[in-house]
Amino acid sequence: MVCPLLFAKPWSVAEQSKMVDQAKKYSSGFEGSVVYHTNSPELASQYSKIFKEAGVTNFKFVITPVKN
Repeated sequence: MVCPLLFAKPWSVAEQSKMVDQAKKYSSGFEGSVVYHTNSPELASQYSKIFKEAGVTNFKFVITPVKN
C-alpha cells in the first residue's frame, strides 16, 4: 500500500514531477495512449489523479499482480 504522506516528502515530490513531465512528453509524442505497468493499484490510482490534474489524459495503467 502506498502511504499518502509519502507523496509529500521532498524527494517524492521531485520524482512525482519527473514522472508527470515524462507522461506529458510521451503522451504528446505517441499516438494512442501511454501505458504504465505496475503491481501497485494504489500507485496507479495516485498517479492517475496526478496525471489528470496535470492535464495528461491519454494514458493507462496496467496492474500486473505479483506472483508468489
